[in-house]
Amino acid sequence: MAGHGEIAARMFVRTLGHAGLVLTTAAGEPLLLTDPWLVGSVYWRSWWLQNYPAEDELRDLQRTQFVYVTHSHPDHFHPPSLRALGKAPRYFVPAFPRNPMLGYLRDNGFDAEALAPFEWRTLAPGVRILSMLLWNDDSILLIDTPRALILNFNDAKPPPRVVRHIRGLAASLGKRCIVLSSYSPASLVNSFFRGHQQISLRDKASYARYVSGLCDQLGAADFMPFASQTVFLRSDSQWANAFKVTFDDLRAGWTSGARLLPPYTRLDLSNFSHSFTAPAAYNTGTPGKADAVAREQALNTAERMEAADFELLRASLARVRWLLRWIAPTIGFHVGGQQFSFRAWANEVVPGTKGCRFVIRVPPHPFREAVRIGHIGDLGITMFTFIDLQPKVLQPKVSAFFVYLFFVIVTLNDYGYARTLAGLVRWLPHALRLTFVPPPLPR
Repeated sequence: MAGHGEIAARMFVRTLGHAGLVLTTAAGEPLLLTDPWLVGSVYWRSWWLQNYPAEDELRDLQRTQFVYVTHSHPDHFHPPSLRALGKAPRYFVPAFPRNPMLGYLRDNGFDAEALAPFEWRTLAPGVRILSMLLWNDDSILLIDTPRALILNFNDAKPPPRVVRHIRGLAASLGKRCIVLSSYSPASLVNSFFRGHQQISLRDKASYARYVSGLCDQLGAADFMPFASQTVFLRSDSQWANAFKVTFDDLRAGWTSGARLLPPYTRLDLSNFSHSFTAPAAYNTGTPGKADAVAREQALNTAERMEAADFELLRASLARVRWLLRWIAPTIGFHVGGQQFSFRAWANEVVPGTKGCRFVIRVPPHPFREAVRIGHIGDLGITMFTFIDLQPKVLQPKVSAFFVYLFFVIVTLNDYGYARTLAGLVRWLPHALRLTFVPPPLPR
């Protein structure tokens, strides 16, 4: 029988689902799984997987010893997939100052733990992981194996200081460096309109340049594309499929010296050979997807904002109105056939959108749910939320800056960091430290 060292040295890493990374032994036993979105859809039936794990793969993944979730967005922290995995694994989450993921897992009977940041945690002989926190409640996961250091950036776009710090750590270990990162839009970057003209703020080539540069800055030997394997199926989000950065786009713009591997790759961590699932063999899921999308969208025709919804919206934005007064004093909303505004100075929701710098256009059912559950910031990722920039006010990029700032503020409000000035003052040193002060180099 092979010893522990041999088993660890002959590991494999492969990508699956969306931002799923699974580390397995030579015998095929799954040791670590990250960000399991493996079934169903996210963002109100807007996002679906390009390639679903087969039933036998799901059964194999239920034997996983450890699961790590990088952050709370539902394409990474996906409760239906967690239920499908079951309660046998030990679940790790980052040690954010406020941690609803940990509470959810424990409340639902999962064996869960918040990992101490910037400290190695041994999972098996020769295998350890390290969680690096970022200011926006995202995290980077480092996986140290006998012959390779795997850097899982998921959606994180760390500042240069953090990238340099990781490069120093990788250099100190002296192992082959493998990078995984998203490479396609997952924001409002293509959702702006002025009049009837759609405005795109970034071209596809810029995404290839970013990940190419990231690999070169890190001295990476391999890049594994992931966290971008989605299809948009709602009638109001299908447009976004044309703006996705495909693997062909990535390959066409690739400038890094790192080897570019295909999506859904299985990489041997002993000799670094690889295989992958070809697009023709993707499992696109069940035929019931179209019916599920239709049922979800049908809810919009029957729903309207009611007095209780307006009050919840007002109460939520009122918590950060001391910031919104200077960023977007009047914020417009177009929800189904209803148009209204939040006036930060007066702390009121009023009919109409007069005087707004921008108007957020979103279907009623997702909007009402987001307001009710306190996750308004998630609407900026759905691909069915649009921003109407008011003509002759500011240049599009300047207006877009204020829109992004608005969504940052409401997201911090969702997370509980900016609901009061005192709360923001307590959170700000944490954010600044993660951005500008290098943590001690772990050994």
